[in-house]
Amino acid sequence: MFQENIETWDNSGALLHFVDDSRLTMGPKSKVLVDEFVFNPTSTTGNALIKISAGTLRWVTGSMPKGKTVIKTPTATLTLRGTDVLVHVHPDGTTDTVVYDGIVDNHNDLTDTNTVMSAGDQQTSDRTGNHSSTGDQADPGNFAGEGNGRADSIIGSGSIGGDSNGNPSQNQDKPADSRPQTAND
Repeated sequence: MFQENIETWDNSGALLHFVDDSRLTMGPKSKVLVDEFVFNPTSTTGNALIKISAGTLRWVTGSMPKGKTVIKTPTATLTLRGTDVLVHVHPDGTTDTVVYDGIVDNHNDLTDTNTVMSAGDQQTSDRTGNHSSTGDQADPGNFAGEGNGRADSIIGSGSIGGDSNGNPSQNQDKPADSRPQTAND
């Protein structure tokens, strides 16, 4: 998969399920580019480059080798190693990162500084560097498709899940497209 744009609208979200069992969940008003996703299930080799320019995503890694999934934001390059991570990009490009599981190497592209994040860590990356955050973590279940029965697309298999009630969609045999999806699609 190369150069697939995915955008959500107000009051919408998306859940994409990749062939290696990775999951990308997007919140409302998010813009994500799946720049590259290559995975060989026989040898369990591959790599993924995901770019988010606005909004919120949650990425849970599947069988992709550790260190081979990268999330790029306007301020940070996040290299994932067996990870469940939440990433939010503010309108000015500032990036908030919360790690629920695994390790994330957080490289601030503006200051050329690096930090290593582990489960429970929160950081904000901005023009002055990477800063540890305190307070309550964001709830990872607040996104469309994450534990609420909404549509689930299997990327690379050509199948589409269903509606918000779990019913099969009418375009079951069509490949997932990259048009913005609403909660009712």
